[in-house]
Amino acid sequence: MQKVRDGASRVRMVRLVLATTLIVAGVATLYTSGVWRFIPRVISQSGVYGILISYALVVLQTVIPFVPFALLAGFNASIHGFWMGYLSTWAGAFTGSMILYYLSSRLMTVYFRRKLDGLLLSHPKLLALEEKIVNSRGFSSFFVILMLRMQPWLPASIIDITSGLSRVRLSAFVAATILGQGPMVALESYVGHRILHFQSHQRELFFIAGGSLLVLLLYWAILYWRKGWVHRLRR
Repeated sequence: MQKVRDGASRVRMVRLVLATTLIVAGVATLYTSGVWRFIPRVISQSGVYGILISYALVVLQTVIPFVPFALLAGFNASIHGFWMGYLSTWAGAFTGSMILYYLSSRLMTVYFRRKLDGLLLSHPKLLALEEKIVNSRGFSSFFVILMLRMQPWLPASIIDITSGLSRVRLSAFVAATILGQGPMVALESYVGHRILHFQSHQRELFFIAGGSLLVLLLYWAILYWRKGWVHRLRR
């Protein structure tokens, strides 16, 4: 069994290296060719069709991630204005989540179950996320999904797929997704916009990074304290 796991780990590592190399090469090619400047101009001048293109890109990103979400959200905010870019990104993220939920709960359950099990095998820390969703019922499922949506470091697709496989009630999933994605998409649109305009927002990004680090440290400290408290109760 250990040899099988080691072999699978090596295969995943090779795939990761190849994928990273291709992405870096693609980004470098786009940057040197100047296409990255041409595309935003075309989309921004396309009116409603440009907004639909941005919406479709976010749907695709949510279902099959190909770039960091914050950069895509910032890209939309840059070319359409913050509020229109935010709304198109929010609508696209919600649509993508609903697609994953529907596919994993209705049409492709076996496929997503196999993929999720493989991911959990290689990333055991995500198992706690799955257990929270699987063990939730009724209103608690709404609350659990809402809280998970508010944690930007968690993969949104894992939340969508696990909710579908666990047959979370559609109403709870929709409500938690809308309420949870709303503020997070706004935050990522804001941060992504600042990153894309790094030269004029360096100080602001410094404070954002520092604040994020403090929140993360506080989160880890709370988890550490809770583990110690639970351990003392069990003694």
